[in-house]
Amino acid sequence: MRTDGTLSVNSMSDSDFAGLYQVDPLEDASSAKSRMGYIIELGGCPLVWKSRLISSICLATAEAEYYALSHCLRVLLSIRRVLEELTQLLEVPHEMRVTITSKAAEDNSAALILARDHRLTSRTRYYHTQAHHFWQHVDDGTVQIVPCETALMDADYLTKSKPREGHESNRMRVQGW
Repeated sequence: MRTDGTLSVNSMSDSDFAGLYQVDPLEDASSAKSRMGYIIELGGCPLVWKSRLISSICLATAEAEYYALSHCLRVLLSIRRVLEELTQLLEVPHEMRVTITSKAAEDNSAALILARDHRLTSRTRYYHTQAHHFWQHVDDGTVQIVPCETALMDADYLTKSKPREGHESNRMRVQGW
């Protein structure tokens, strides 16, 4: 918790679009799948991190990034609800309650626009409605979707192999060693 009475629950999500293509045998359907990863931090400390293949084959980088963001926000919003319920169940006095803030960083501009502005185009209309579940939380200010430079995307090393220097730099930012 910060001295201003806020507690942050922030996230970074990333994807590697069809990262196994021409690495795995072409007959294997998973070679066309994208990998997603995310990190959720509570008060600046990593709390949850995950890396896995996206179950369906994505047709664009924006789709893979958007699915990663959607899955990440599903977990982040659950954590927020648990923290809010704990505050009520423990009967924390009103003057001691904290304000929970949340930001989700996104390094793909198309996914960022779709998440913040809900702008559907002919290319994004087919995204499953299950991926749009967080729109109401963006609209009411529960979660802010903010841009992030690709070089500073902490979840990057969960989705793809990087040169040693980049991997160690990424690991240092997230894990502190």
